[in-house]
Amino acid sequence: WAPVLADLAGLRSGEAVLDVACGTGVIARFAAERVGVAGRVVGVDLNAGMLAVARALPPVTGALIDWREADVLAMPLPDGTFDAVLCGQGLQQFADRPAALREMRRVLGRAGRLAASVWGPLAASPGMAALVAALERHVGVAAGRNRRAPFALDDADALHGLIEAAGFLEVAVRTVTVNARPHAAGDPRRDHRGGARRGRQRRSRRPARLPGWRHPGLSHDGAPRSRAPQLIADSSGSRHRLSG
Repeated sequence: WAPVLADLAGLRSGEAVLDVACGTGVIARFAAERVGVAGRVVGVDLNAGMLAVARALPPVTGALIDWREADVLAMPLPDGTFDAVLCGQGLQQFADRPAALREMRRVLGRAGRLAASVWGPLAASPGMAALVAALERHVGVAAGRNRRAPFALDDADALHGLIEAAGFLEVAVRTVTVNARPHAAGDPRRDHRGGARRGRQRRSRRPARLPGWRHPGLSHDGAPRSRAPQLIADSSGSRHRLSG
């Protein structure tokens, strides 16, 4: 998803980019390659453990990345200093989403752009839906609720309104879907960004099942799969000043 956000934000050489809720730095690293050595990238996250992983990974070819531990609701960053803000799978997790978006807006320049992604409806991701159902059935409601949480902002109209209310202009929300099959840990086809490189995938042993029946979370050869729709929002402009 990092390339999708980078494309929507229109990242260019020499630009300053902020990755909010950067985690271990997947998106920040991709942005660093896009803006090049003349650019600047800052990754912000509240989780010190994830930032420690991000700092320990080998640097990419491109901009140096400044990893910062901070709350998105009060980022220690000056006003109007970034050309683009990226946020992958973070917005739905914030305790105060409007305040988080206003803070993202604050650090953007007059022509700054936002690109953010959240999960689409749970029902459209059969692999995760099957996991949630199994957890609720065999572990408990609380376990299922925990896995439902990432899908808390799955309505496109609500997402559009939320971003627009924070002062962003020309907001667009679209649904993007990929079919993903996870690789085993340590698979050499995985690159430094944590994504899987294209290549022939080894077939997994088929689980025992009735003829003609296929679990919604498995591919035809029995390997786990995830049909994963995400709502991708972007804004190509924003109000220079916010009131209130």
